[in-house]
Amino acid sequence: MPPGNPPDPTRDFYTIHIGSYRNEGNAQKLAADMRGKKFEVRVVQAEVKGNIYFRVWIGQFPTAEAAKAFAPKLDSLGIKGNVVKGY
Repeated sequence: MPPGNPPDPTRDFYTIHIGSYRNEGNAQKLAADMRGKKFEVRVVQAEVKGNIYFRVWIGQFPTAEAAKAFAPKLDSLGIKGNVVKGY
């Protein structure tokens, strides 16, 4: 996905989850590194079993298949991720 396209909260989308941190600074550091590589990145806060986590997501794709098709580009850079439904 091209950098700079803001997410549309009214549409369903899929993304690639590349990291989850309890420390927001660590998530922001990874996000900054990915932005430096020209990826569209979001840090999303989530509560899991009473704990706050900061998830790092790359891209906003209309379908899970589109996200899966993009994943090999990340793999080629040594970045492992999972396709997830965004919110």
